[in-house]
Amino acid sequence: MVSHLKRHVNKGETEASYSGSSDVQFEEPTPSGQAYEILKELGTNVQLLPNHTTPQKSDTYFNRKMKTNRQLVFCSIAVLAEERNPLECLDAFGATGIMGLQWAKHLRNSVRVTITDISDICVKMIKENCELNNIRVDGGSRGPRAPEKAGSEAETAPIATLEVAKMDANVIMHLRSFDYINVRNLGIISVTSTDTSSLYAKSPNVTLRHYGCHIVRTEYYKELAARMVVASVARSGPLFNTGFLRRMLSAAVQHNMDDIQPLVKTLICESECTTLKSLVHGSSALTNQGKRKSGEESGNVVKKLKPEVSLEHPPFYYSIHRHSIRGMNMPKLNKFLQYLTEAGFRVSRTHFDPTGVRTNATLQQFKSVLTKYSVPTCTNAGASAQMSVSAEKPV
Repeated sequence: MVSHLKRHVNKGETEASYSGSSDVQFEEPTPSGQAYEILKELGTNVQLLPNHTTPQKSDTYFNRKMKTNRQLVFCSIAVLAEERNPLECLDAFGATGIMGLQWAKHLRNSVRVTITDISDICVKMIKENCELNNIRVDGGSRGPRAPEKAGSEAETAPIATLEVAKMDANVIMHLRSFDYINVRNLGIISVTSTDTSSLYAKSPNVTLRHYGCHIVRTEYYKELAARMVVASVARSGPLFNTGFLRRMLSAAVQHNMDDIQPLVKTLICESECTTLKSLVHGSSALTNQGKRKSGEESGNVVKKLKPEVSLEHPPFYYSIHRHSIRGMNMPKLNKFLQYLTEAGFRVSRTHFDPTGVRTNATLQQFKSVLTKYSVPTCTNAGASAQMSVSAEKPV
């Protein structure tokens, strides 16, 4: 899997669908006279060299569109750090070091962060970014300068410590174990795959070679892709963990990550196969008061949510547009979810597809409810007018 990820890092990432942008950016001159950009994301500053958006032209590649992914990873680490303290975390392909820096800066002593990269330029950049954020590099010569005056000690003391190493990811993961990325027993590995052509059934032979799976194109092909990635890492287990997702929502609120809260709420509903109505009270409290709540208070709100559903989770989902009826107007998606619920089925939306419906109804039952609540696209008067016009046409 590491070699698979490395191959795609070398080729460059496929653009993500997330639209999250970075917070602040400005330019400063480098020692060579070139201008570099200082970017701030989640309260963490990183400097970006020219051509940082083109992986083929820059070792210190930075993908702005992966902000949502970085926040989801951060929330999952924050939750795991509550159970295992300190948590050993590895940012294996450091580049600018943005992910590892965020973990260390905000989670402090609850994590022990190691950032690695094989490039000398990247390692130098990561150490400079540590200094930029007042983070000490463990065992390194770079880091915040020693205070000149005793009175300034509190202002210049490092807020966190991390390790920076010039090492191949394969090597360090063979030498050491980590709780996050390269796992100890019961650890977590976060995998992001950009191999969309083979995951989305565009290259079946490549899919079989990379993931050991035969695939056909279906309406729920995005979930199939996620399941193939999960299966290739570990053959297989549940796709969702509701309790963990609830705690991720609490972490997102605590750290003011407004962008990803709707996504995490959708994931919680999907994990229980229920509609957002069951989260209305807790979610609104989190959304409206999240910036004022402490971590303990926001956690209490999440605990008030509906207990986990123990029933078997429905696999896959249907696309409402895929099963629409010609000549009929479908009900609005939220209304249709209500109709399925009233018919006695478990139902939720899915984060994989904005038109997708996850339900334990069979396809026949799904289409039956859809047909029942669809209406003709034209009225009887309109239909009569069409018949009159047709009758006047010469044979």
